[in-house]
Amino acid sequence: MTHTDQPTQGPLITPEIAAHVLHHVGATGGVQPDMFTRHLITAIASLGHDPAMRLIAAYAHAVRQTATADGVRDLQDLAGQMLVPAVQDGGRHRG
Repeated sequence: MTHTDQPTQGPLITPEIAAHVLHHVGATGGVQPDMFTRHLITAIASLGHDPAMRLIAAYAHAVRQTATADGVRDLQDLAGQMLVPAVQDGGRHRG
């Protein structure tokens, strides 16, 4: 793969993204990103490859769902499933 080739899988990695990730790992060619991007890269790196990709995809999909009323209702239904045990035990947290 030459420096201009892109991997055949996954989203496009821009030169900016490459420089930010290189900075995160302390490699030559890195450029320090803004605070949000630093936190984002740190969070992704701390999860490991597969869990991070699944988590990011799930959150991205959930955010896209909010573009329609049906999508919002679907998210509300899912969130309601999480709240049911708390209501059933009088709102007390068990853990």
